[in-house]
Amino acid sequence: MASSIVTATFGVAAQAHKLRSGDIGELEFIENAELVCLEAAVSALSSFIGQALIPVPILGAVIGNTVGTIMFRAAAASLSKREAALISRYLEGQLTLDEKLATEYNELIATLEASMCGYLAILERAFDPDIQLAFLGSIELAMEMGVPTEEILDRNEKALAYFLD
Repeated sequence: MASSIVTATFGVAAQAHKLRSGDIGELEFIENAELVCLEAAVSALSSFIGQALIPVPILGAVIGNTVGTIMFRAAAASLSKREAALISRYLEGQLTLDEKLATEYNELIATLEASMCGYLAILERAFDPDIQLAFLGSIELAMEMGVPTEEILDRNEKALAYFLD
């Protein structure tokens, strides 16, 4: 038990030194310190179990500690491989999605630019200084904006009726 406490203390102190020197960040410090403490706890527990199963002084604790540490490291290594594979698959999916979204974004921007150019051209004609061109441009703009055909003032009679009636 004392060995586990000393091991955990020195492990956390080493991580604190790395944090102070800027080798690792706060989150990495916490994760590493937790891992050191977990290893120390596994060591202490496996030593206790080994001593209980093998009641020979010191021998049971050493054998239990060795077996427990090997089992913990094997489990941790397999979990690390599994987690690395999971992260790799997630990253591949994100990269594929990023490419797809970039393509869709570029297509939408191209469509928007084309429609904006057309709209600006119609708008320019609707506000042309030449009254006749402005009249025709206003009709085109109204149609482009979805005004029903019967409501568009496209003939003199409709304009007079609208303003005088």
